[in-house]
Amino acid sequence: VLCLQYGLNAAALVPHMVFLVDFVSRELGGGLALGAFAWTLFGLAAVAGPFLAGAAADRFGYDRSFRAILMLQVPVIAIVAISPTMPLVLMSGCAAGAATPGVVPLVLGLVRQSTPEIDERTRAWGQATAVFALLQAVGAYAFTALLSAGGHYGLLFASAAVLVLLALGLDPLRRRLGAAGSGLAAGSR
Repeated sequence: VLCLQYGLNAAALVPHMVFLVDFVSRELGGGLALGAFAWTLFGLAAVAGPFLAGAAADRFGYDRSFRAILMLQVPVIAIVAISPTMPLVLMSGCAAGAATPGVVPLVLGLVRQSTPEIDERTRAWGQATAVFALLQAVGAYAFTALLSAGGHYGLLFASAAVLVLLALGLDPLRRRLGAAGSGLAAGSR
């Protein structure tokens, strides 16, 4: 369940990672300079993301922090579809930038907590990484196909928010399985 949540989150981050600059430059009419600025903000936030996620995990635990990062991503991604004003899009880019690498240490911590044996942990992290990469690639293809078929950027970002909602919707199941001691489903800290 955690692997699926991680993979859905990976796919949901694709619109910001791949289309943010074009969206700001052409769709919002900001030009290449503002598109580059949006990408710079995304990148700077990405540098801070793992540190912020680690600090949250230290304070609140991996489980709560993972759930919080999913909950925060829903409005941050959806706002681009709902109200694509430049300030909100730039704020959304920063938050998505932080979440992109920020989710990784949280999932790694959950895997570590739920798999005490080192061999099992290595296998579990490998599975999580494979699912992340697979769903991110599928998401990139699907979002590109959607845009090429006449879709619009708002639809991409709305779809991404739905993917995070799906990941969040799986959280009670992951926690229930974690309480029962099943595999990758980690319990709270």
